[in-house]
Amino acid sequence: LQMLPPGLLANFTSLHILDLSNNQLKTLPPDLLRGPLQLERLHLEGNRLQVLGEGLLSPQPDLRYLFLNDNRLATVAAGVFQGLRQLDMLDLSNNLLTGVPKGLWTSLGQPTRDMKEGFDISGNPWICDEKLDDLYEW
Repeated sequence: LQMLPPGLLANFTSLHILDLSNNQLKTLPPDLLRGPLQLERLHLEGNRLQVLGEGLLSPQPDLRYLFLNDNRLATVAAGVFQGLRQLDMLDLSNNLLTGVPKGLWTSLGQPTRDMKEGFDISGNPWICDEKLDDLYEW
């Protein structure tokens, strides 16, 4: 798959796992996760995604596992994880992230209480400067 049509999943009422891994997706329709979905797991690993846009994940507040590893993500919107208070696993490993917007990590809750299954940001070309202070404090 190289692209997904808008509204593709609008009528899926009981979908708990969505696996779009190992395709050739470069972008995702902004309304991909809107509708009656009840996602707990979202697999987007192994694609060619470059940007994770704000509002994409917000329609799925009960999302627990999010796999974005092995893409080409260079940009993650500041509020993309806002409201995902159930998130137990976030994998952003092996992307092209050099930094992230201020406040991105704090929107994920407390790592000592949340993220029970893991948090992976390894394999990115991070620029270690004051812009990573949020991550250190989180």
